[in-house]
Amino acid sequence: MDQPSKKRGRPKGPEKIKKTIRWPPELWAEIKAAAVEDDQNITEKLEELVRDGLEQR
Repeated sequence: MDQPSKKRGRPKGPEKIKKTIRWPPELWAEIKAAAVEDDQNITEKLEELVRDGLEQR
């Protein structure tokens, strides 16, 4: 009973990296429009944008 309570919802290790990105609505609309324009699904478009963003760093 004297053990400290285990923190919940704080994954350790590589799972920590997978955070939900809160996209601003105007950016989200832009992404959706671009995905439709390129005839891709939104997930593919997001992956492409993330890759491009990481390459720019």
